[in-house]
Amino acid sequence: MLHGVACVHVEAGIRTLTPREAIYHYFYKEFKENRFDWNEYYLTMQDIDTYSRGSMEPYFEQVNTRMIEPASGFYATPVEITKEFLLSEGFEESKISVVGNTIADPTLKALREAESSDIFSHYPLLEAGNFVMVSIHRRETLNDRMRFVAIMDALELLVKDGIRVLFLSLNGTEQALDRYKLRTKVMSLVKKYPELFIYSEAWAYHKDVIAAMRRSAVVASDSGGFQEEANIVGVPCVTLRYGSDRGESFIAGANVPAPPFDSAFIVSIIKGAMNNQDMISVGNIYGENVSKKIVDGVLSHLDPETGFYMREERRLGFTSFTQ
Repeated sequence: MLHGVACVHVEAGIRTLTPREAIYHYFYKEFKENRFDWNEYYLTMQDIDTYSRGSMEPYFEQVNTRMIEPASGFYATPVEITKEFLLSEGFEESKISVVGNTIADPTLKALREAESSDIFSHYPLLEAGNFVMVSIHRRETLNDRMRFVAIMDALELLVKDGIRVLFLSLNGTEQALDRYKLRTKVMSLVKKYPELFIYSEAWAYHKDVIAAMRRSAVVASDSGGFQEEANIVGVPCVTLRYGSDRGESFIAGANVPAPPFDSAFIVSIIKGAMNNQDMISVGNIYGENVSKKIVDGVLSHLDPETGFYMREERRLGFTSFTQ
């Protein structure tokens, strides 16, 4: 405002969708009483009325997206539902363009390059597919002992049940393993189940991650990027969080949440999603040629004199009275 400058907001309008308390408690009660119906859970998670908005998580992203929007002059929003969120909060439709998600272009590029990946020469057990691909790195997970331990216990249950798990660990994940004294457990799983538990620090090349992802039976992660990539690649996703700021993937049926407090409940949700054909058949909801659409939108909204900043006199048509 001081300098007469406004922003372009990419991925505008993303809002966390979290299943309402009564919904979660209903399904968890059903699970504890051995009546959990995965298909009912899956269908319920596709209903917009299942969700509430307003979660603080993921932090700091939900703070950032709300703070920048009043200072923006153009909103490049990923999907129709995020446009609806912006409209419901009073932002002008003329400034909003649905362009897809920025991750689509590099993911589609990595898919093309995946043919040249040599990742299966390093991890031959992955080549046959049918494994659970896991990555955990959100601070909300790593800094919460209950959440992190519940997820790690779920991985152990999967392996003990004969299900292959690829566990990709980032720097923060490594620190959490040590903080909660879980490294011994991880190394014990590696030693005891060498055919089933594949543990690695994060890989350097996107094409390797995508090459493995497209062979997986399901992606289980707290990562927003993995949720998007799984949909683009055509792999079921389970989000290891209570809600998601990629809630459009819940509504589309490509993704379901698994609240990280009970390891057995997490396992039940993951098993139901593995190789789920309904989730696979959703198709890419995040578009293509997104970078071009963003640039086109920027150029079409850019004023040669004021950029994206617009004083109220001009916005409301009073410029002729104030000259």
